Amino acid sequence: MKTTLRILAVLVFVALLGSVAWLPSQDTYATTPSRSLSGLDLVHSVGTVIEGTKVEHAFTTKNELSVPIDIVNDTDLEKSCGCMTLECSPRSLAPGEVATVKMQVNTTGKNGRFRVGGLIRWRAADGGSWPVNLYIEGTAKTILASQPGLVQFSAADVAEQSTKELLVFHSRDVNWSTMNVQIDPPYAAVVEKSVRSDHMRLLLRPCPPADASDFSATLQLTAELAEAEADVTRSSLAVLVQGSQSLDVHVSPRAVFANWSRAFNSGRTRFLVRGLASTAAAPISLVSCDGFRTQWVAKDISALNSTGYRTMQIELSLSHPDDPEFDLTQARRVRIALAGGQSLEVPVYFVIQQERS
Repeated sequence: MKTTLRILAVLVFVALLGSVAWLPSQDTYATTPSRSLSGLDLVHSVGTVIEGTKVEHAFTTKNELSVPIDIVNDTDLEKSCGCMTLECSPRSLAPGEVATVKMQVNTTGKNGRFRVGGLIRWRAADGGSWPVNLYIEGTAKTILASQPGLVQFSAADVAEQSTKELLVFHSRDVNWSTMNVQIDPPYAAVVEKSVRSDHMRLLLRPCPPADASDFSATLQLTAELAEAEADVTRSSLAVLVQGSQSLDVHVSPRAVFANWSRAFNSGRTRFLVRGLASTAAAPISLVSCDGFRTQWVAKDISALNSTGYRTMQIELSLSHPDDPEFDLTQARRVRIALAGGQSLEVPVYFVIQQERS
């Protein structure tokens, strides 16, 4: 009986030692956050404001962790837009302490709904970080608006130096004498402007560099208001200008067949030249084939469409003055010279016409 009691006492003692070994130390528990540093999102809505208004809000954030956190340097303050400012005080927070974050957003150039954000990254001594995202959102009502919203120049427009109309409407009275227009890069130019009762009319002409097959620029227009609206004294408008100089001029079909008469040592064929941009009377200057005498007629078979492209039909007569028995199985190259200096080539194959007896 005494032996059994001694064994039970030893077992209880060992069990107590094991439970003590699994207790966490007080220091480790105090310096480790009780939850993961998942961060926080704060959003403030300003409703509808006039474009150009500066909106601001003071956010407050509390250190909910069990350890101190700090903003180590300015790289821990991130801004998603150059239109905003972000200030935080204080930069060090003890557990339970509150910081104030002031955010200001300039809505100049914004149209419709917007959401501008910033990020503050608080850091703990053990290397962990606690991100706080802050957003100001709302709807900016523009004073200036354009029609169209995008100015697009086709290759035909560039080749012919055609102009495009841009209308600028306003919801508040504007002092148009203060208007400033800049196009960057300068791939288009304003060649005419006039004021109407409810809008400004601009005519734009493309002027891209010759080596730019596709180009893009931004037209920035600013003007002062006739009367200040809240803290807004000026309004601005940005319009995208795009264009291309790549012409898709091609011969259809891609290979041409000519009916050839051995008796007359001549042949005839016809084909189309599509995608021509020139509105000149003679967009095709020459049709030739090496070693052959050629006669050709170009007919415009389609009116200029909305993009400025046209289709010409070529009726071509060929004869070989030097060798009536030349090799008809060999394809020859027909060259089409365009008025703008561009040229096309198409292979022509000969099909022997059956002679009448």
